Amino acid sequence: MPKWGLTLSSASLTQAFGQNHRAGYGPPPSKWKGICQIGDSFGPEKCNGKIIGARWYTADVDKALLNGEFLSPRDANDHGTHTASTAAGNLVHNVSLHGLAAGDERGGAPRARIAVYKVCWGIRSVRLICSEAAAAKAIDDAIHDGVDVLSISMYGPLFLPASLLAVAKGVSVVYSVGNEGPSAETVQNMAPWLLTVAAATIDQLFPTTKTLGSGQKLVDNLYSRM
Repeated sequence: MPKWGLTLSSASLTQAFGQNHRAGYGPPPSKWKGICQIGDSFGPEKCNGKIIGARWYTADVDKALLNGEFLSPRDANDHGTHTASTAAGNLVHNVSLHGLAAGDERGGAPRARIAVYKVCWGIRSVRLICSEAAAAKAIDDAIHDGVDVLSISMYGPLFLPASLLAVAKGVSVVYSVGNEGPSAETVQNMAPWLLTVAAATIDQLFPTTKTLGSGQKLVDNLYSRM
């Protein structure tokens, strides 16, 4: 299991890797060369032992996409928080969804360190707009900083030449396969040097009672299964 990794998007401020987790991690590994680039709602204290690096890139971003955004590694629409916690969120006890599915949660590698490279922008976009040039620069920075794993949650066959360089330098690159399907030929990011991970669903139900205006009560599942 890697001791540190990264997510290409944004930092999380949740309990899964919040500032109360400095204890128990110690200083970053000796090979780490990354920086903590501060900005809106992201001060130096956010790099806390769990999060050990953070950068953000706006050089070639349409300025309209920055309206309402945090000009910092912090995300404004929770996608980076979600993907980072899925990959490397710490173990958190007594979690529930409005009282449903109570229990513990953790990411795939809960003791991994996180470095953040934010290249996608647009708080009001249905899908974030990700700069190919910025992503290439972020991957290059990540290689120099000393990451072990790149976790990239983006649509489309983007940034593949840069990801090949990362693999050649010994960095494992994990891409999302996309959220389309189940029709054929919807898989994204199929380069042979990548580890491509599909979206999944669960077999758990979240029964929720809905009361109509007439007083009739209906029991439904809070989330539809994919």
